[in-house]
Amino acid sequence: MFRSTTAVRRAMLPLAICAMLLWPANGAAQTSPPDDPAGPLVAAPEAPEGLPDVCFSNYSGGAGADFSSYNAQAVQNAINAASAGGTVKLAGVCAGVVSYGGSSQVGLITKTLTVIGGYAYNTWAVSYPITQPTVLDRQSGGRVLQITGAPVSVYSLTAQFGKAVGVDGGAIRTNNALTLTHVAVYSSTTDNDGGGVASSGILRLIDTRIISNTAGQSAGGARAGGTLILIGGLFERNVSQHGGGARVFGSVGMTGTQFIDNHSSAANFSGGGLKVDAASTLNGGLFRGNSGYDGGGLSGQGTASISGTEFISNTALRWGGGANVNLLTQITGTTFTNNTSASDCGALRTTAILRATASAFHANTTNGNGGAACADNGGVLTGGLFQNNSAAKGGGLWTNASTTLSGTAFVTNTATVAGGGAYLENGAATVSGGVFEGNAVSAPLAGYTGGRYAASLAMKDTRLLSNAAMVNGGVFQANRVTVPAGGYAGGLYAASLMMTDTRLLSNTVDSQGGGVYVAGPASIFGAHFTGNQAQSVSDGQGGGLYASAALTVTDSRFLHNAAGYAGGGATALGPALIFGGVFEQNSAPSFGGGGLDADVSATISGTRFLTNTGYYGGGIFASGPVWMTGGSLAGNSATAAGGGADLEGGGALTRTLIQDNRCGGCGTYGGGGVWSMADLRVNSVRFVGNSAGSVGGGLAFGTGSTAGSLVVVNSLFAANSAPAGAAIVGANAASVQIVHTTIASPTQASGAAISLAFSPAAISNTIVVSHAIGIDALSSTAVETHNLFFGNTVDTAGTVTGGVGSFMGDPRFVNPAAGDYHLTPLSAARDAGANAGVAVDFEGDTRPIGGGFDIGYDESRARLAWVPSVLR
Repeated sequence: MFRSTTAVRRAMLPLAICAMLLWPANGAAQTSPPDDPAGPLVAAPEAPEGLPDVCFSNYSGGAGADFSSYNAQAVQNAINAASAGGTVKLAGVCAGVVSYGGSSQVGLITKTLTVIGGYAYNTWAVSYPITQPTVLDRQSGGRVLQITGAPVSVYSLTAQFGKAVGVDGGAIRTNNALTLTHVAVYSSTTDNDGGGVASSGILRLIDTRIISNTAGQSAGGARAGGTLILIGGLFERNVSQHGGGARVFGSVGMTGTQFIDNHSSAANFSGGGLKVDAASTLNGGLFRGNSGYDGGGLSGQGTASISGTEFISNTALRWGGGANVNLLTQITGTTFTNNTSASDCGALRTTAILRATASAFHANTTNGNGGAACADNGGVLTGGLFQNNSAAKGGGLWTNASTTLSGTAFVTNTATVAGGGAYLENGAATVSGGVFEGNAVSAPLAGYTGGRYAASLAMKDTRLLSNAAMVNGGVFQANRVTVPAGGYAGGLYAASLMMTDTRLLSNTVDSQGGGVYVAGPASIFGAHFTGNQAQSVSDGQGGGLYASAALTVTDSRFLHNAAGYAGGGATALGPALIFGGVFEQNSAPSFGGGGLDADVSATISGTRFLTNTGYYGGGIFASGPVWMTGGSLAGNSATAAGGGADLEGGGALTRTLIQDNRCGGCGTYGGGGVWSMADLRVNSVRFVGNSAGSVGGGLAFGTGSTAGSLVVVNSLFAANSAPAGAAIVGANAASVQIVHTTIASPTQASGAAISLAFSPAAISNTIVVSHAIGIDALSSTAVETHNLFFGNTVDTAGTVTGGVGSFMGDPRFVNPAAGDYHLTPLSAARDAGANAGVAVDFEGDTRPIGGGFDIGYDESRARLAWVPSVLR
């Protein structure tokens, strides 16, 4: 029951941070374009007139083309000439056959390279594919790109009309890691796997379009032999036997990607849009008009976590018109509309436990069980709506094991046999809140029900209105609860738990679970954990709550709980979903996570972490990734790292307030607001008044360890303080990208606003105000463009290049003394930025408004007359 700690691992991390105050200069290499959907970071010139239908390439970095050809030869010439780790730039149309290395293709790559299109044939400074498209056209005579033995990144071009026979990858094939950013793959074919793209390693597709490709076996659009990472982009009209849009043999992480009108033809779990063999994490995005045998939109053989995604008008010949998933399924804020299946489960089928929160099922149909959804092993459904769905049994929902419904509405669903709203065939049903209204059975069996059928039932505060038949079934106590003598669970022990509106007060245990210990899955709604303790300094975990498996917490409060070791408020060993609620004045002084200790992953929405304390991570300590949206980290404190949060597994922070957190001594790691050492994306976040005793007053990234990549977009750093990097510190990072960000202090701040050590950085469209040094890259490299500097003693120090579009000028904030950093009409930042591919500002206002893009996190809405902030 014990988890190995990360204390030993921390002790082994290099102590590179101790040198951060004395970073020497070095000659770090120039970085490749960022692996991020933000797009070009500088403005492009006007496209030249009369662009000839010729292929041009540049590998040397010089002003002119190094090679040109009326076919694709210029591409291969530049690839051959470039050094490993170099960059090949392309312009024009590169078409036809090039025989090289024993095969024919547009380009054969056998070393690490970055390939970028979108240039004009007579200038190589800026890639702008909108007016300067680059096309690699294989003319159906072989592959476009063949890549072997090394990771490659490709940006801003079109690969089309590839054809492979007897091998994978119609357009692009690689046996290593591949990243495609702003790439289009069209009309390519293979009789094997991967009509468009085939990769044996990690495949990253960022704002990439995979359209009208065909595979004879699997993966009409893209085949990923390992992990597939999707950010934005589109899969449309691709066809194969398995995975019409994409087939993934590993896991997939998706954000905002669309699968439209893809098709798979094989029987058994084919996946019309996407087929995944391992875990699926889908955030946002759309599956529409796809078709397959099982899982018209999605077929997943591993666990699935789906949030904010739409499944519309998909079709399955057997199970799961929208999605078919075989292991634990977590669905949050997702909609299923007008999906159909011929056999069972009109919208969704899962063979494991279904956990659905705030999701909606509209107008889905099937000829068998579960008009909207089937859960073979039961489920826990919180909130949400089942409306106008239809089936033979269970017009809205069909389950075959114990199921808990909380606050869920079943409205005007229909069944031809039984269970107009829901049919719970086996196991126990626990229902609280919610409504069954207007459901009907057109030809019910004797004793079956229009509203809900359940083998056994425990119900609380539920309304059954205007249903066509009576409700049957008795009462069932779903959870097994004991209080052991072995040192777990001060208040309550449960093998699995569904808890609603329960209070745990002043319970104490020596080991884990001061208030509650849950050995299996837990779903908790509206609970209060106050004054509970897990006292041992060596293994006392979960002062309020200790959860060994998947945890969902909704609108609950954790107040004044304490753990001697970790998780003052709560410890979650499995994936954690936290919605709403508050963690306040909890503590974990020996290790970390004063408020929350998350071991695997955490999705947090609208939750406040206030005045918690810990050794690592005053508010949150997380070993795995954290995706936090809304809510706040305020007034928390830590001794060693991350006053607000210690995010060891990275993740994403969106629209969150991080204010007045502190990391006292903070030695090696730093991070008054946040410390992280894995890939982290920060979008529309406000860091205000945070402080660190060493480095990174607002945010410290990678200090003390080799780290991933940091991306900061549309964010504010105001009045943060630290001896090095008052706003941001990056050390040992693979890359740092800062776009449309405002960094300011109401008074002159000592030290640098941004400090970089061994972390190549790209900084654009950013305001840096009132610091001793704006950008300090004394032991790193930084490229800065279209930035506004004001009131700094020194704007840049160290190896900082670029400077295109950057200048000094008064940003004229509305009221910085009161924390208002909106731009006034007279601000020098207005209309002075470049198109960085960021379409909105931190408040969601469209960029640009007026004549150009505003620099900083705010796109000013005041163009002719200023409106006081109190009226905004």
